[in-house]
Amino acid sequence: MELVRGQVVFSRQGRDAGNAYVVVALAGERVLLCDGGKRTLLEPKQKNLRHINLSTTVLEPQQMETDGNLKAALKAYEDAHGLSAEGTSKGG
Repeated sequence: MELVRGQVVFSRQGRDAGNAYVVVALAGERVLLCDGGKRTLLEPKQKNLRHINLSTTVLEPQQMETDGNLKAALKAYEDAHGLSAEGTSKGG
């Protein structure tokens, strides 16, 4: 599968392992990822291609216009697939 802008991916290495992100740019062997929260559109995370798992879901352009839209789209994806955000405390 070819990686495209707007595709939902999951980190598989590092402190953020298991977290969902959206690809906002491709840069050779690296991708720039955002989640609309800690990793905003203005400060994306760089990640090596080998350290992510791809999903088949690609977000619509309007879902990537703002950090709020992006965060909501990822939350909806996680809810629809029965996932919980890794690395975030759930009140405990």
